[in-house]
Amino acid sequence: MADPSPKRKRPQVESETVRAQRPVVYSRAAATRVAEAELLNRRQATDYASKVGIDKVKKTLNDAREDLKDRTRKLHPALGDDTFTAMHLKATMIQIDIVVGNMKPDIASAVSESKQIAADRAQENSLKTLSAIDSRFEGLVRGMPLEVAMQFDPDAVGKNASILRRLMESPESDSVGNAIMERYGTAVVGAFEDKLRVGMVTGKSFAEMREDLIAESTWLQSQPMYWAQRIVRTEVMGAYSRAALENAKDANKILGDMVKILVAGFDDRTAWDSYQVHGQIRKLSEPFEWITRDGQRIAYMTPPNRPNDRETVIYHRVVMPIPDDLKPVSDAEYEAVFVKQCKSKKNKSPSPPARPRMTTVPLTWFGTGIPDDMQSDFEAASE
Repeated sequence: MADPSPKRKRPQVESETVRAQRPVVYSRAAATRVAEAELLNRRQATDYASKVGIDKVKKTLNDAREDLKDRTRKLHPALGDDTFTAMHLKATMIQIDIVVGNMKPDIASAVSESKQIAADRAQENSLKTLSAIDSRFEGLVRGMPLEVAMQFDPDAVGKNASILRRLMESPESDSVGNAIMERYGTAVVGAFEDKLRVGMVTGKSFAEMREDLIAESTWLQSQPMYWAQRIVRTEVMGAYSRAALENAKDANKILGDMVKILVAGFDDRTAWDSYQVHGQIRKLSEPFEWITRDGQRIAYMTPPNRPNDRETVIYHRVVMPIPDDLKPVSDAEYEAVFVKQCKSKKNKSPSPPARPRMTTVPLTWFGTGIPDDMQSDFEAASE
């Protein structure tokens, strides 16, 4: 008896020649998104190059391209080359090639001409390909977070290139810094920063960056996986926070009255030191302060200030009142939380460390604005 089930045709595999001859189809909206992404890439590359030089930026982007090529080779062949993951890798490589191709000694003048992106015939095919990719996977071409990746470059931001480096090199954090030095050392922390910088450019997941860090550290290789996961999570949050501070400084050149407020999230995991620092107000150029249990004062511009730190920053204008949920908790609440979390059989009523200065901006200004005779001093202290 004949098999009644219909026979399935074997799918035809399109050759590279046929694919190359097929017209590239894309929407006008996708082309607009691609143009905006490329302009953003070039502007961020210009800013990065102004701090470290063109050659260093090219090296970062070329390292990122090699990483993308390696990940592309490892894609499972059964998935094909037109999946979201494959297209994301391809789109990022194309964006890197466009930025590197435009990185010349006069990059600053070239980048400022947004219409040059569409007019440059040498990049026309690349832009069409990006537009086609974005038409199929809307929003995939978003530009590369170069301003965030730059935060992992010690040549650009010094000891703030990572939280590990800052703690390791800051004299006020002796005990923490010594522990970091013993576990990793300067060379390994530098390798971590390189991997995180490339990971940000290429859009790696936390899990992928975690594996990169483990490969660089024999100490991490002997520890549970959450050690490396915690470093990646904390460092990426820190890089985004540092980049946001730079953007706030740019905005303050126009607004003139921005401050930063340190804010904790409260749940059953919130530690006593988050209660201590919640609600701190600082001018943009002033550091926040955390006082450890043994009385050490740790200064930091943006959170996280240590692994597992979950604070964030709210940028706020002085002309606006401070919402209640951004105000500090009472001393009584802080002390009660400290006692609950830190008491022991030997000491059932431990004394919490003093709280840092909670604001450097008079609270009477909020909701009314900065007095005219103080405006210039305020702006100078916020640069």
